[in-house]
Amino acid sequence: MSEKLKKLVADAEAKNTELKAILDKGDSITQEDVANASTIRDALKTITEDIKSCKTVEGLHADFKAVDGFINDPSTKVPVGSGFIGLTRNPNDVTTVEGNNVYQTGAGVLSDNQVKTLRSAEYKNAFTNYLRRGVSKLNSDEVKVLQEGIDDQGGFLVPEQILATLISKKPAPTRVVNNVTKLQTMRDSLLMPKVVYATDDIYTSGIRVTWTGEVPASATVHRVTEPKFGTFRVNVFTAMLSCPLTVNMLEDAALNVDAYIADKFRETIDLLYDNMILNGTGVGQPSGILQNPNGTDEPATVNTGDANLLTADGLVDLGFAVPEQYDSNCRFVFNKTSTSKAVRKLKDGDGRYLFGMGMQDSGLSVTLRPPDLLGYPYDWSAFMPDVAASAYPIIFGDLTGYYMVERIGFSIQILRELYAETNQVVALGRIRFGGDVAEPWKMKIQKVSA
Repeated sequence: MSEKLKKLVADAEAKNTELKAILDKGDSITQEDVANASTIRDALKTITEDIKSCKTVEGLHADFKAVDGFINDPSTKVPVGSGFIGLTRNPNDVTTVEGNNVYQTGAGVLSDNQVKTLRSAEYKNAFTNYLRRGVSKLNSDEVKVLQEGIDDQGGFLVPEQILATLISKKPAPTRVVNNVTKLQTMRDSLLMPKVVYATDDIYTSGIRVTWTGEVPASATVHRVTEPKFGTFRVNVFTAMLSCPLTVNMLEDAALNVDAYIADKFRETIDLLYDNMILNGTGVGQPSGILQNPNGTDEPATVNTGDANLLTADGLVDLGFAVPEQYDSNCRFVFNKTSTSKAVRKLKDGDGRYLFGMGMQDSGLSVTLRPPDLLGYPYDWSAFMPDVAASAYPIIFGDLTGYYMVERIGFSIQILRELYAETNQVVALGRIRFGGDVAEPWKMKIQKVSA
């Protein structure tokens, strides 16, 4: 061991002695003592880092191997003065001398008092409050019990029942809602005027020019067709969701349950938007783009050319089905696990993938997700149908043709009195919105059909 390393170890031992002196005060420990303990802890952390930087790679490897054996096998011999801070040995540890080396064997790296403290309910409750509020918000009793479980580096030891990570799935991304037209209303529905015209994709009304000559045959010969007007209505619907919680859960949970529930409610509503825009039935809820493809005032369909599969020709037909005036804002929408995979596996007659990056000879180095499809961007949505016979797995076009109308934004209420006798509170969420396809000519839908 180098002289520098010996000095660092000695400094650490001195700091440990100072810290032990504070802890030995027991019930007479003061706030000033707590502050001093915190200062010592910081100093120990710095010294420990310096010790680590001084050790050679070989020395570290040997020491760690010895310590690992010490933890798993009490009979393992550990060199005395190895420089590892925090290896408190029990009084029954055995010291042996072999030549110029001194070794110790024993069971455990924590003292009996530390183990007892960590298993106590008081320590677990104090540590939970420390995680939730920080050390500055702890009362004197909580500070005291945490000091009893402090390690030799001056940090609080984590009790066995505390988990720092909440295990949870990630939600599917929501991408569709950001591409539709969003409107606000103060009533239970929104009514808009509409030009009734569906004859072709070039003109927007029935008005045409008539070549009358210098003298018209009649005063009305040029009146071929006059504009026709109608209305488009979007009804607003109400949706609610709730989550009952026990009062004990709110009091004892290691995480902020209120914030967690609010976050999950918001996540659910975000997913609801995408689902309704695509799959809403129109019965007590918004009407989705896929509610009735090829119906009156609904997006038209383009067949794949195969009764069960996607085809390259079908995708090309879909891409060319939307009129050119809406082309600049067009995009594909389909799911990843079925449709996107089927698209990427389409091959030409020589077995080469059709939708690659132009590097057809580079094999699997071609990315699984090119930046576009047929020159257009695309979005994955978990709410789109899988590829199957007579299914509608792909939407292509300008999604602003769908109008989503909001009456009341999402809100959360906490109901405490209603369930107080059952030791519960209920988080209640509520939202009001509607939606429908207003401009069906902006979108086309791929149907798996011959």
